[in-house]
Amino acid sequence: MMKNISKYLLISFVICLLGTSCNKNSNQPETENPALDEANRMFLRYDAMTNTEKLEHLDLLDSCIANLDDVLKKYPNNAAANYLMGYALERKENGGTTVLNFELIDRSKTEKISKYFEKAITDTKFLPDYKQSQYSKITVLWDNLALNYSLKGKPDSAAVAMEHCREIGGLRPANLEYAENILKNLPPNAILIVDTDLETACLRYLQYIKGLRQDVSVLNYLLFDYQWYAKWISFPINLTAPVETELSDTDLYGLYTGLTEDKRTQTIAGIEVTPKGSGKSQDGKAEVSINDKIVLAVIDKNLRRRPICFSITAAKHVPYSTGFAEYIALHGLIAELHTEKISLSKSVAGDEISDMLLNRFQFDKFMSGSARLDRDVMFIELNYRFVFSQELFYFSEFASDKSGAKAIIGKFDAVFPPSHFPRTKEETAILKKLK
Repeated sequence: MMKNISKYLLISFVICLLGTSCNKNSNQPETENPALDEANRMFLRYDAMTNTEKLEHLDLLDSCIANLDDVLKKYPNNAAANYLMGYALERKENGGTTVLNFELIDRSKTEKISKYFEKAITDTKFLPDYKQSQYSKITVLWDNLALNYSLKGKPDSAAVAMEHCREIGGLRPANLEYAENILKNLPPNAILIVDTDLETACLRYLQYIKGLRQDVSVLNYLLFDYQWYAKWISFPINLTAPVETELSDTDLYGLYTGLTEDKRTQTIAGIEVTPKGSGKSQDGKAEVSINDKIVLAVIDKNLRRRPICFSITAAKHVPYSTGFAEYIALHGLIAELHTEKISLSKSVAGDEISDMLLNRFQFDKFMSGSARLDRDVMFIELNYRFVFSQELFYFSEFASDKSGAKAIIGKFDAVFPPSHFPRTKEETAILKKLK
């Protein structure tokens, strides 16, 4: 049942995404720049390697940096070259691989790398091969430094790093507004599992600096790659409630070293589930990732004690890979995990979402022209449209009184004017049915 509604609602995202064209760099020199093109090709080639291969080809990364240095001597303000130099140096200072090494992070290295991304904020229309905008790179870069300070018991230094990040162009207003809307969306004492570093950084800023919703424990699904993080979430050192698990140091060692035997069918918080896995093992069978194993441990200990929620980005895959797809209900920007299976008719909290969209959520920063400077605002756009899709679907299929749909349609048109945000076929069909 839950798969059906999720499949239906996510179609609009795919269409929106495919309908968004990648922009080319308008800040390139008028003449061709072979050195920059070659550096870009070298970095993409390097970045596509496994971490083991990266360590064997550090000379390729060095050549890329040397090429970029030559380009920047001639074109010091070229946004694409600055962005790519920041990206390459970030990898270089991390030892060459994508495995984040917090021991190598310090203020001076962060400032060195950050200055290149800061120079790149003059132009957002370049390098579509890279997932994050320069604003997002600044945000995540400085948030990693803040997290490093937190790990070392230096909360004041962490706060300084986050404030500096906002001052130089990271932690964009639209992203902070979106994160605040997520916090408004959560029940008291919730555990929130998110799936992007950008969400984590913005939520951390609001909790650390603004003091918002410190009852909420934010867990970064991506960081469960690291054993220290799975252990750290149980310690009250990040100004939020610790998240308990039953995992001892021995248990964690067994999970992360592969010594613990995987069980396909498990009883988690009294519920029998079969994790679907998110990867493939060498024998071709679905493999449950270490990230999902830690999520299952969190669920097992906390589901009947604290609300467990997923951000929309995490809800698109984590409940399915962990075997809990039929136990989630959509609540706007989050999905909440329940102890019983949720029927299709109850999988969208219609009245609650109406109140959020009409009265509680803020969209001012998202709707401002400055938000469009950051190409990653599309990430927020897709998730906001998802919330409206949830509510329109609710009125279309389940609401006995459809009079409230008019206000939601009006809000949808105000936040996403049809002249600038063409409706998908699915949205058009639902709107036609409601009018």
